[in-house]
Amino acid sequence: MKLAWLALLLVIPLALGVGPAGVDPAVIVALRLPRVAGAVVGGAGLALAGVLMQTLLRNALAEPFVLGMSSGAALGAVLAVLVAPMVPPALPAAVGALAAASLVGGLAQGTGATRLLLSGVAVASVLGAATALLLQLAPDASVVRAALFWTAGSLASVSLPGAGVAGCLVVAGTAWAIRVAPSLDRLLLGEDTAAALGVDVGRVRVALIVLGSALTGALVAMAGPIGFVGLAAPHLARMRVGALHRPLVGIVLPLGALLLLGADTLGRTLATPRELPVGLVTAAVGGPFFLWLLRGRAYQFGEAGC
Repeated sequence: MKLAWLALLLVIPLALGVGPAGVDPAVIVALRLPRVAGAVVGGAGLALAGVLMQTLLRNALAEPFVLGMSSGAALGAVLAVLVAPMVPPALPAAVGALAAASLVGGLAQGTGATRLLLSGVAVASVLGAATALLLQLAPDASVVRAALFWTAGSLASVSLPGAGVAGCLVVAGTAWAIRVAPSLDRLLLGEDTAAALGVDVGRVRVALIVLGSALTGALVAMAGPIGFVGLAAPHLARMRVGALHRPLVGIVLPLGALLLLGADTLGRTLATPRELPVGLVTAAVGGPFFLWLLRGRAYQFGEAGC
């Protein structure tokens, strides 16, 4: 756990360009600091949201992007921009994420992982198509171009206030997860067992859904839908510390931040002078990782690898 935080503390100055031969401080503050802050907050928040969704569903393949929550958040944010630009996009994005999660949960209720994943893919496809349709019908072409880049997942337009708001939510979610960690640990044993051990299952489930949706909405509003960080970071963390939530949350935050920082660096350098949206990079790396997990069937808690 300490090594992950130390690695993050060492990588952040490198990403900012701080050093003996560093760049102009004004450039760091105006351009690099918001982007690095967005990557750290976004990666940590996506990793935390992944842990929450995986605990809720007792399935290591669950994460906001796979479950369609990111697509729902993107649709809510785009609707707000086009219809009510005075409304902060994080709020309608969170509502969209919650609606998508509820829809996927309703479609897959009482069934196994396969139907859950298929429901998530189907809902994500429908909501993604609705978002694309709204953008095609938008009257302002400049808004459409910016939104299309944003919907691929991008840290290019992150602002410090936006990263700060999302960061506060990540800190609050982390504090809550650590406080109720024993209840989350028991929830992994099954709802009936958790209830027998004194967990208020209904209350914890509602909190997980609401917090996961709020995190997804805030992060999507900040940087667009970015997939697979919430899948890979928790899985890698469990390989190191197991499934207990206090050590898991402690290590998954810096892991998620490092993953998104690395993906953003690749996106900025692979096709210089052009920039690849970070969401494309995470999809290119995370897609094969997802298939590996699915092929190995190491996704139900209690099986090998989880």
